[in-house]
Amino acid sequence: MISFRYLLLLVILSASWQQTTIAGEFNYSASAIPAMLKANSNAVLRLSHTEITITSVNEINIKTRYIITILNEKGEVYGFLRELQDKYVRVEHISGYLYSADGMQQKKMKKYDVKEISPFSINFIDDIHFKVYDFGCRTYPYTCEYEIESSISNFTRIPEWHPQEGYDFAVESADLEITYPKDFTFRYRGFHIDQLLTPVVTENGYLFKASVSNLTVAEKPDDFAKTEHFYLPAILFATDKFVMEDNEGSMATWKDFGKFYYTLNEHRDELSAEILKTVHQLTDTCTTVLSKINRLYDYLKKNTRYVSIQLGIGGWQAFDAKFVAEKGYGDCKALSNYMKALLKEAGITAYQALAFAGEDDTHKMIPDFPSNIFNHVIVCVPQKEDTIWIECTSKTLPAGYLSAFSDNRDVLMLTPDGGIPVKTPQNKPGFNQLCRAANIVINEKDEMKGNVVLKYSGYFWEKEQHRVIDESKSKVDNYLNAKFRLGSYAIGNYKISENKIGIIPNLVETIPISGEGNLSRSQQRLFLSPRIFGLHITSPSFNVRKEPFELHQTYEILDTMIFNLPGNYKLEPTVGSNLNFPFASYSCKSEVINKNILKVTIAYKQTSGVYTPEQFADYIRLYKQISADDDTKLVLTKVE
Repeated sequence: MISFRYLLLLVILSASWQQTTIAGEFNYSASAIPAMLKANSNAVLRLSHTEITITSVNEINIKTRYIITILNEKGEVYGFLRELQDKYVRVEHISGYLYSADGMQQKKMKKYDVKEISPFSINFIDDIHFKVYDFGCRTYPYTCEYEIESSISNFTRIPEWHPQEGYDFAVESADLEITYPKDFTFRYRGFHIDQLLTPVVTENGYLFKASVSNLTVAEKPDDFAKTEHFYLPAILFATDKFVMEDNEGSMATWKDFGKFYYTLNEHRDELSAEILKTVHQLTDTCTTVLSKINRLYDYLKKNTRYVSIQLGIGGWQAFDAKFVAEKGYGDCKALSNYMKALLKEAGITAYQALAFAGEDDTHKMIPDFPSNIFNHVIVCVPQKEDTIWIECTSKTLPAGYLSAFSDNRDVLMLTPDGGIPVKTPQNKPGFNQLCRAANIVINEKDEMKGNVVLKYSGYFWEKEQHRVIDESKSKVDNYLNAKFRLGSYAIGNYKISENKIGIIPNLVETIPISGEGNLSRSQQRLFLSPRIFGLHITSPSFNVRKEPFELHQTYEILDTMIFNLPGNYKLEPTVGSNLNFPFASYSCKSEVINKNILKVTIAYKQTSGVYTPEQFADYIRLYKQISADDDTKLVLTKVE
């Protein structure tokens, strides 16, 4: 990952500084907190002051002091000290104090009690560690006060400011001061902060200030909230010039930043004679670019594994292609560089692209605000008709397909001429599809026996394959035995297979089932609940919406359920559903064929996008209709 150390640093800088703590300066008593800040809060930031002093492009000093009251067990995490330190970030000073509910000092932190831990697993090679401390108090409320001083060299970004650390977290007072030289280019962009002041001239340069106060517990975004850069108050900073060890770079434009990264990793694509020979053995008989990519991508997946490298400049500069080929591992930078080198030998031009990956897409590229916002590297192969994207850290994705981890977002393509902002593709309608079919026989004892076939593609494949591929048989058995909406049932010898149609990955589950159905009967009637799958869409938690709402995925679900009945029946009159809106369509139809076969078909299609508050009433109508149909019991009358 690129510059992950500085992304980690973001969470620790809602803080403040004061060289000495004098009793009586601040009322530490929890009773002094305004009632409105305690409401629904698990912790309250009482006082926070951050001073960032920028001396030059490779020297920054951060002094912090913050006082926080922990109201209950759920707020404990906010009372822990967690300070990052690595090759470029040095913690110079830490002190801390614990206060009781009435504001009396109970304990002072001792240096030898501060522990150092590594935040990563065995899949990481890093020089990053955290200094951590916990007062261990569990008598609520209590108050912690921390003072920290850190220095950063070789910095590529000024840390973001996040005064409100969570949705259960209130803020009484927090402010920020940044001083910087006159010849230093300083940029900022605020989110949900009113008190943003224009930098003022000082004797030695400029002073920037920001502050917030009396921030009550924030309303957590619901599932329909429109995607924003940040949902809580934040300030994003950037500088035009930066230094990474002895390498000077510019972030004045996206082109400049991309040029720096490209140059830093240039000439690291040399391959051994053995690997060059392998490339030609794999690709010389291929007739298309995609077939060459598929061969080389399969080779990459079989012969390498992902390991994150966070050693010094390793957060930026990839291990060269020879190293990856020899060792068989690398991080996203190294694996994508290796893949790019393999493609180059096969006569295919490819580029790396910087992305902020993950399903949390709040850290998005801002077109007019170049900054180091990235944490991942992927590969793109431009073509006349379309670009082929490759996720080099995956063992399962096919070439040309990006998962929710990196699809549908702005990225920075790295070319010899510099960075070019481009967008990764969003899965097209039909890519994300779930097709479910059941053929069930019901005997005179009301026992059911049959076969179920489920086909997952795209987005649905991503979710399902983690549950049934490379899992133990017992786990898969338990999962499948709780999958269907039947009174009680057992699965037989099932079959699970993976494939792809074009670039779309898919998975097919073929599952024999037997057991009791969702049915009952009177003398002449059969009462049957046919929805053995269930159609679940996001549930609205309120009826009136003032803000636009967003549906985040385009997908379709197609269900067919066939029941072979124990005799001849006719279906009591029932009204089928057929709803069409700009954001989704839904239909449900039930019919009896040849008197002894009940067929139920359901289709739901959703289109991602942002929709008006007025349209939310239609979404509620859609949800209620689907829920009602889900619970519908069909009545069938026996006929001769």
